[in-house]
Amino acid sequence: MVLITQITIAQNHKRSYANRVVNFPENTATPLTAQERSFIDEAYAHEAQRLIYNNPTMLKSIKHILRNRVIIYQATSNVEYQKAELLSSVPVFTACNDELERDIVFNLNTFNPLKYSFQFFSKKSFLFRVDGTNFMIMIKSQFN
Repeated sequence: MVLITQITIAQNHKRSYANRVVNFPENTATPLTAQERSFIDEAYAHEAQRLIYNNPTMLKSIKHILRNRVIIYQATSNVEYQKAELLSSVPVFTACNDELERDIVFNLNTFNPLKYSFQFFSKKSFLFRVDGTNFMIMIKSQFN
């Protein structure tokens, strides 16, 4: 009975993703900026060419993340501030670059979201608070 339930759950999970389409805005067709390229190179290191630059779909997804889906703003209410997870709870993404380190000081202009293991390809959106600040980082669902 457990196996049948697991198969049914897996089939339903596949169906729920199959019915969703990622709509890429027009801005994902434009070339990478120097900063975006540096973010990719920092996070993916020697794997950047193979995983991102040589893969048009993944490159478009990364552009969508950097340009449209990571929103950084200052909290305007205590409720919003208190319900968010701390950025320090998100592991650093070291799968391709084991030398990556967590930012010691948060800088809005140089924050690289690709350095962190955010759930970028989830169906849900997520909200994080930068430790010791009132800055919030929203990771919007790719299906919004």
